[in-house]
Order: sequence, then C-alpha cells, then structure tokens
Amino acid sequence: MPRTEIRYRRCRKKDLLPATRLALSAMNDVRRRTGKEIFLRRVNEPSPLIRHIHETDPELLAAAWAGERMVGFGGALVRGRQWYLAWLFVHPRYQDRGVGGRLLRKLWRDGPGMVHSLATMTYNMQAVGLYSRFGMVPEEMIPVMKARPEDVRLPAAPGWKRDLEPTEGDFAWIQRLEKRIRGFAHPEEWDFWRREKGCRIALFRDGRRRVGYGMLDGRDFLAPAGAADPAELTGVVAEMIRLAREEKRKEVLLFCPTRSRDLYRFLIGAGFRNLEMLLFQSDTPYGDFSRYVPATLAFF
Repeated sequence: MPRTEIRYRRCRKKDLLPATRLALSAMNDVRRRTGKEIFLRRVNEPSPLIRHIHETDPELLAAAWAGERMVGFGGALVRGRQWYLAWLFVHPRYQDRGVGGRLLRKLWRDGPGMVHSLATMTYNMQAVGLYSRFGMVPEEMIPVMKARPEDVRLPAAPGWKRDLEPTEGDFAWIQRLEKRIRGFAHPEEWDFWRREKGCRIALFRDGRRRVGYGMLDGRDFLAPAGAADPAELTGVVAEMIRLAREEKRKEVLLFCPTRSRDLYRFLIGAGFRNLEMLLFQSDTPYGDFSRYVPATLAFF
C-alpha cells in the first residue's frame, strides 16, 4: 500500500492549536522512550509562544501534513543576524522519513554573518544528529534546575535597589546589555513578556549604576536574567529568588549554563536540584553565558 504523500506549507492561524498538540505529543514520546516522566496537560488553546512567533515571524512557522493530519511542525525566529530554531517536532509514526530535515530546510535562513542556533534535550540523540548535520554542533550544557523558594539558602542581601517597574530607559539598557551578552537583542520578546500575565520584571541598581535584571514568568521560571558584570550574576539570581519568596511562589525553575560556574555552585549549594540536561547547539561560538540565564527554549 503506497504511503500517504506528505505536503509542507506555512502555518496559518488555525494551525496553531494542532501544532501545540503535536509538539506536546512528540515531546512526550521522546520522554517516554527514554524513561522520563511525561507532561500531563490538556491543550485547549495554542501555546502563547507559538502565537507570538506567528505574529513576529509568520513565514518561519511551517507544518507537514499527511492528508488532513499534521505530522510535523517547526518554527524559527530571526533577530538581527541570529536565526534560532524554536521548535521542530515530528509525529512518532512519521519519523525516519525525512520530515524533520525537510521542515528544517524550509525554515532555514542564511546570509552574511548569520548565526544558527538552538537548544534541545540531551537525550533526544536523533535530533542532536540532525542539527549537527546542519552545522549546529554542541556548544554548552544547560541543566534545568528547580527549588522551593522558601527552602533556598540565600546570602545576605547586597543592598541593591530593586525596581519592579523598569522605565523605558531601563528596557533600552537591557537591550544594549543583551546585545553584548548574547550577540543579538530580542526586543520583540521583551514586548511579549511585558504583556504576559504573571510576569514580574525587576531591575537592580547599586546607587545609580544598573547592575542587572531578571524576570519571573507565569510558570515560575526565572528567565531570562543578566548582569553587567559576571561576578554579579549570582547576586541578581539570588535577589530574584528572594522576590519569588516574597510573592509566595511555590517553586522556581531556571536554565543554568554550565559556563556560569559560580552560579551553578551557588544553586546546588543553596538547595536547587537538577531535573534534566539540555544541550545548546550552534554553528558559531555564541554569547557570554557567564553573565546570562537564558529564557525559554523557544526564545533563549
């Protein structure tokens, strides 16, 4: 019996809900096959992150279809000269048929000085191999860490001023700092976070000097966070955990690049535990992770 022909096209608004469902289903399949706990959640509406990319980079959301069934989904974004792969998922029954590679080629954008990057789960070795064939090699290990704020052993407060209503000038400073740290700013994502329910953004000052910034999102992720000086990143993260404690957040999760050795040592010593390990891949040396806690896998 001949295989159903697979068609590829750009995602429309009505495709965002099936794309969200496919992403969860494919992710859980990998987790189940590798002995990980699956995510138990009901998907009744599109992911806000997928909706955001559909608004900012609609030409970089694509799906694969077998008849009326979505069997693959991918999304990317371009910020400055950074192309970043936010999602790439293929239905388990349609894997090993070249669907992921075809989607990746449709999303790929190139040009002078373009950097191509992504983050994925270390245990998804099939994906790691595919991305490596596109030139994006392993660059950095990123543990996903978790703790209850009230259980974290915090150092004495550094005496910085904490501003929970940053000004437009503060956000402009964050963009300049992130351009130095990451190589590329992402103002579109900050516009998104500033509108999102449950997000708390804090800016820290030592006198008149801006020290760093952090954000707690609606899912209790501490991400992103950055510091002007690598030596101050641990203090910025500690102050964000203090804020989470004051707000009675049940837990705090974050992505801690292993290049941030002092931050990682602090978190382990303070009571955080590792949940799993992510892998950052890029075709160009990327960013200064010694003073940056990444945002979500989709935005970094």
